[in-house]
Amino acid sequence: MAFVLVVDDEIGVRESLRMLLKSEFDVETSPDVETALRIIGDRLPDLIILDLVMPGRGGIDLLRELRDRGMAVPVVVLTASNTIDAAVGAMKLGAADFITKPFEVEALRIKLRQLLQHRDLEREVARLRDEVAGRERLGRMTGKSPAMLELFRTIERIADSKVSVLISG
Repeated sequence: MAFVLVVDDEIGVRESLRMLLKSEFDVETSPDVETALRIIGDRLPDLIILDLVMPGRGGIDLLRELRDRGMAVPVVVLTASNTIDAAVGAMKLGAADFITKPFEVEALRIKLRQLLQHRDLEREVARLRDEVAGRERLGRMTGKSPAMLELFRTIERIADSKVSVLISG
């Protein structure tokens, strides 16, 4: 179950989202940026739903903090219709999407599912690229058994050295 963090200073919004999403996601809530950063430090969310306008540090501050720490977490910004410019600014800082309040619950669920699927696809592409790059380094050698994987690791470790190696088996 994907872990979703809801960051909003309004308890009604936090609790509504928690109740609406808890059947499909593991939802935790935060009333402010500082608490959110503590939660993120303990457990990186799969997705964040973030209010931009909060007392003290706002949503833009959290987006900057995530970017500066190199944390690639999809963020959906919640915004009132009169703060669309702020939402566009948030997108420039790395937010994946935004939703205006009030929002349609099913549309939010669909958007969250799509963002999580996109994140999963990006991870799979990165994994496959790593696998292909590893195969390119080893030429045409193939194998998946533990013994072959250990052999490949050994080859990669010594490949740049100028020693002769005999592999038999």
